[in-house]
Amino acid sequence: MGEDMKWLEIGFTFVYLTVIWSIVIVESIKMNGLPDRERSIASLFRTAFLFLIAGDSVLLLTRVIAFNMGSLEYSPFFLGGDVHLAGIGNLATGITMTIFYLYVLEAWRRRYGRGIGPVYWGVIAVTIARFIFMTFPQNQWGNHEPPLDWSMYRNIFITVSGLAVATLILIDSARQSDRAFKYIAYMIFVSYISMWIFVANYPAVPWIGIMMIVKTLAYMAVAVISYRAFFVKKAG
Repeated sequence: MGEDMKWLEIGFTFVYLTVIWSIVIVESIKMNGLPDRERSIASLFRTAFLFLIAGDSVLLLTRVIAFNMGSLEYSPFFLGGDVHLAGIGNLATGITMTIFYLYVLEAWRRRYGRGIGPVYWGVIAVTIARFIFMTFPQNQWGNHEPPLDWSMYRNIFITVSGLAVATLILIDSARQSDRAFKYIAYMIFVSYISMWIFVANYPAVPWIGIMMIVKTLAYMAVAVISYRAFFVKKAG
């Protein structure tokens, strides 16, 4: 990665984190003013994004430190020289992204008064399977650039759970003409389409990294849509 590109990546990630942290903080301030039912669902979205940006903040911090120390292969002395600091950031965001969808799943259930059925338990099972899979040494979390095949395997788990949640939201939002949640579902679909375009073409097509920016913008859109749905006063 060129010098300009790596700092462009860091700059964009910093803007993204600033926006999402600001939304989470404002939501926290306004939370107690919501009606009980809306507060229950809004709190789930707030917590979902809190997990998401916590992991992404660790990712950004580790990459900034590594870049400043020369390269993403930087390993501080307390990691023994074998574990790349940036690899820890990858692990952190992998964990928190997985947790993110559990909260969105529960938000769907409460929004539409659904019970805990087979699909709900299926998402939980896939999530547990992903966490187990992430413990395998072949993931090479100590490397800043894990093996592509194992990265793809991990992404299959999160894709199944994420698309299942998006589909549940889309079906019920269409039935109830719930515009906000319909667009949340659309943005989740966009995020996964972008991610898999990147995964399928990297590193053969270097510029394909732009798709990860599209993916991040989709998550920012979900944060803004959910904020507006619960915290912006409706006219009339």
